[in-house]
Amino acid sequence: MTEQDRPPLPADLQQLLGVQASPDARTVRMKARAEEKRTNRHDAVQTWAAKRAARRDDRKANRADRRERTTEKLTDRAQQLARQRTRALITGRLILITFPILAPMLVAWTGQSEFAMRVLGWAFAASIVYAAAYELTTAFCAWMYHEARKDGDHGWE
Repeated sequence: MTEQDRPPLPADLQQLLGVQASPDARTVRMKARAEEKRTNRHDAVQTWAAKRAARRDDRKANRADRRERTTEKLTDRAQQLARQRTRALITGRLILITFPILAPMLVAWTGQSEFAMRVLGWAFAASIVYAAAYELTTAFCAWMYHEARKDGDHGWE
């Protein structure tokens, strides 16, 4: 029996004798396979961790974007609400100022138009022009009086 045909000594006996046995091909293959499996598992875990970190970062970025968009929407809504309130106040003031003027003016236009059609015998379109001229002349005179008062003229008082 040659040295190569002899079975290897048990590990504890090799330690006692201080002999290092040369590993056989099967042991080398098993160790290589085990190391490869460990490396593959390690790489898989590293890849999985990297993907998980990327997903986490994406979610964090999406949350930050969502927060930013929400803040912008709230700001835009607040500005829009402020503009609507301002418009409502302006519209309310205009209605309060113009309605007391326009309501009697409408009655006067109707009266002037009816006068032009019945007494003067004019057509409807001509009666509207007549009523407009009459009422707008009155309104223009009132505006001129207002402007003169603003400049300090006391008019006929």
